[in-house]
Amino acid sequence: MYKESLPSDDDLIRDGKYWSTDCTLKEVDIPTGFLTSNINRLDCSGIVVNVATDRYDMAISAYDKSKNQE
Repeated sequence: MYKESLPSDDDLIRDGKYWSTDCTLKEVDIPTGFLTSNINRLDCSGIVVNVATDRYDMAISAYDKSKNQE
């Protein structure tokens, strides 16, 4: 049985920080098919990384909120 779990707040903040500071957003909300999530394409120091748009948005939001709480 497969169960997808939501990432923890710490994971989201860590990913959001990495994607915000070390990566450049190249393409946004790329459709990938009927039953799959759209993706954002990032360039992270010359490495192309595809991230589900929903996860990217959650991570960036969590990172921004963590910066405001400091």
